Amino acid sequence: MLTYIMQGLSDWLLINVLGKAPSSTTPLAFMYGSGGGAGAGVASSGNAGGGGGGGGGGEVVVYAFNVISGTINVVGGTGGGSPQYGGGGGGGGLVFVFYGATSGNLTVSVNGGIGGDIGGTGLAGANGTAYIAAVTVNG
Repeated sequence: MLTYIMQGLSDWLLINVLGKAPSSTTPLAFMYGSGGGAGAGVASSGNAGGGGGGGGGGEVVVYAFNVISGTINVVGGTGGGSPQYGGGGGGGGLVFVFYGATSGNLTVSVNGGIGGDIGGTGLAGANGTAYIAAVTVNG
């Protein structure tokens, strides 16, 4: 996976910074969160429907030689509000950090989104997963 990512980054650099056109390219890996759920309409009984669910947090993969400091937020989306029932929050995302050295603080948040509110509060989304590991770089 690291080789694939490095090829994608070098091709991006060639195209967008140096203005070159390689004969073939490796695309960058784009990782998106899931979309939120749809809200429910008004029922025939006249009760208002529920709010839509929040979207999922997505995924972040970091390979760093030296982590100085920073913040990574992969939080689930907030559920939609409704006069009857709030939508549930989206699930937190996945974070993978592989680093060689660190000289500062790294803050990672993979919390689930909060439930929507107005008439009734939706449930919070489940928390995601963060995996942070030091790896040996060149040796």
